[in-house]
Amino acid sequence: MDEAGREKLASRLTEKDIVFMEGGTSSFNLARELKANTKATIIVLNPAKLHKAIVSDCKTDKNDAYLIAEYARDKNWEKWCVLEVPTERESEYRSIITTSIFLTQERTKLINRLHAVFNQNGVCDLSKACLRDAEGRSECIAEHLSGFALDIALILADDIDLIERQMEYCNQKMVEICLENPELAEAWLSIPSVGLKTAATCIAFLGDCGRFSSADQLRNYVGLIPKRHQSGEVDNTFGVLFRGCMPIRRNLIQCAWSIRMRSVKCSLTEYSKSLYDRGKKGQKAAVAVANKILNIGYALCKSRSTYSYEGCETELRRKLKSYGLEAIAGTNANSAAEITRPTN
Repeated sequence: MDEAGREKLASRLTEKDIVFMEGGTSSFNLARELKANTKATIIVLNPAKLHKAIVSDCKTDKNDAYLIAEYARDKNWEKWCVLEVPTERESEYRSIITTSIFLTQERTKLINRLHAVFNQNGVCDLSKACLRDAEGRSECIAEHLSGFALDIALILADDIDLIERQMEYCNQKMVEICLENPELAEAWLSIPSVGLKTAATCIAFLGDCGRFSSADQLRNYVGLIPKRHQSGEVDNTFGVLFRGCMPIRRNLIQCAWSIRMRSVKCSLTEYSKSLYDRGKKGQKAAVAVANKILNIGYALCKSRSTYSYEGCETELRRKLKSYGLEAIAGTNANSAAEITRPTN
């Protein structure tokens, strides 16, 4: 995988060759380089589906390559689990999103560790909310801790401050993602409860949704479809599979949880209320609302329009101003009617 090795591989390939590789960050980089420098056909296989077809107890690079070659030889080409190779720009977008998620998780871990230091030193009535901002952390540490506990708390506080600066940088990069894709950003942000992170994540991983032929296919990619077990006349439906694009699914579920707190009146809030009235609450309701948000987003991206409801223009302007995205206002000339068909 070094420069000399990649050049050697490219020099051996001819127009008649087909190169198969398992998907991944390094694979995408190699695939882009081979496509640019050779005439060979480059196929990247989906690792999430490939492992079902290739089962091996001997996990070595040589053996995996042999099994992939067998898979390509024996499987009909129409059934190959092919991945579309993202461009360098798309890879950069996705790296920004995954880095932001990693930093958010690390910040949560550090705050939990800092909170544990207080608990270990007899300060049990302090909530984690008091430690979420730098000023609150400093006051609590100076007031309640001393000795070695103080030293550890200051180290953790410095680490949290560093993580928060990195998170702020990632937020700025997400603003740039939206500014570089104004039509898509405005479409996603016009949906109630969808914020900067969700809009940037959907742009990074879905683009204009052109590679999806239907909303059902998109939901399958994200991982918001129910698991089914069929055998003979038995057809059981279980909970959501939770396999697929984790960053999108993660953000959409959070949006779905917050939708009931929105004061706007639209099909999303009404649908969420109807779910609770029917007794479907908690995570089940959140998944159903997330599916509906995804359906709406898919339709808006395809039509290059914004979501329409009472007071939508005012709410969208407020949201764009809060994120520093006033420049993209009015990018989509069309305003789509509400999508009221519920998602099962």
